[in-house]
Parts: sequence; C-alpha cells; structure tokens
Amino acid sequence: MPIPFNPKEATTEKKDFKPIVDGKYFTNIIEYGEPKVDISTKKGAMCDILKITLQIDGEKHPELDGRRIWADVWITKEVNGKNPSSNDNLKFYKFLEAIEYPLEQEEAEINGTTKMVKMLPQGAKEIFSEYITGKPLMVTTYTDNWTDKDGNPKQTAKVKYFEEWKSGKAVDVTEDDLPF
Repeated sequence: MPIPFNPKEATTEKKDFKPIVDGKYFTNIIEYGEPKVDISTKKGAMCDILKITLQIDGEKHPELDGRRIWADVWITKEVNGKNPSSNDNLKFYKFLEAIEYPLEQEEAEINGTTKMVKMLPQGAKEIFSEYITGKPLMVTTYTDNWTDKDGNPKQTAKVKYFEEWKSGKAVDVTEDDLPF
C-alpha cells in the first residue's frame, strides 16, 4: 500500500536543538555503534573509539524523558610504539567498571613487585556488545563549545565521568519490532 505524502505540508525547517544542562544523569546504553579503530593522535597514540548512545531515564529525569547523549569511550592501544600506561586508559577502565564488564585478572610484575592486575581488552575488536547494550549507567556531562565547518558556533553535551548506577536496571534494546 502506498504511503500518502503531501509535499506542501513537508517542512525543511530545522528543529532548534539545545544540549542538556551540565550535570549527572541516570541513563541506559541503548546502542553500541560501529567503533572507530586505529585512530592516530597528535601525541603519537594509537586508539580505538567506542561509540555509545545513552538514553536518559524518564523516571529519574521526567523533564528529559527520551533525550539522548552520544558518548565516545577512547581505548589507548599504544603510545609512541609502546604499551600505554594505566593513566592512558583510566576513563576506559572506569566505563567498563561502571557497567560491570567482565575483566580477567592476572599476575604481573610492576617495578619489581608481583601484583594482581585487571586485563583490559586490547581494542574495540575485543569488546562484546552483549555486555554493553541495555546496561544502566550514571554519567556526568559538560558542555563542549565548537565551531562547525561554516564557522557557526555549536554546543554538544559530552560525558566527563562514567559511574555505576547501583540501583539501575538493564533495559531490553532488541530491535525485533522493526516492520521489515
């Protein structure tokens, strides 16, 4: 059956977008997008970027019900050809810890002392979406000001911190309800 469409009623008007106010938000990860891999930085690091979409919880934040936050989680794989330090992947670790991502532990020698250490995945290829999508997560955001290619000032909410949402419940994000 054809879809009715009236071009005279269609609008080319852009919606006025306003980023969310800086603060802490209770969210669920509703999408784990295609990661960007092998990104070289100006500081000589080789990184992967996990692309996640968060949806703000409407019960905790009724005024923002359904609003989304897009977040990048950087994984530093090497720095100037060497293994990264723990500081290089602290935010990545905090993200994994907040969503209770399963991490292996191993003994390692650090500065002459043997310690138990957590083993982080070595890049986006070792991250599995079933451990990410639907998970509850508390995030702290800040406003990032930038300029688009036409010189127009823009604002975007960026995630500064990831924290565990202790009483949060995972949500089902299967896409079985698509009409095709």
